[in-house]
Amino acid sequence: IENHLDYAEELARLQIQAHEANLAAEKYGFEFSNATAEMLHQAGIKTRRNLVLAAGDPASSTVSTGGVPADPEH
Repeated sequence: IENHLDYAEELARLQIQAHEANLAAEKYGFEFSNATAEMLHQAGIKTRRNLVLAAGDPASSTVSTGGVPADPEH
């Protein structure tokens, strides 16, 4: 359950961060480049995917965000 909360918190943090960055950019008359917008979008997708993986994990094992299963002993 703790892993589920960690991923949900990380997703919320990324969404808030992206929103705040967009507001700041608008305030000062800047726009994100397409590359930056895509990077933020991909980070959100990756976080959501990891959240789904963790939620579907009956053993509640740790899911690495790097694509390699985390070693729970380290």
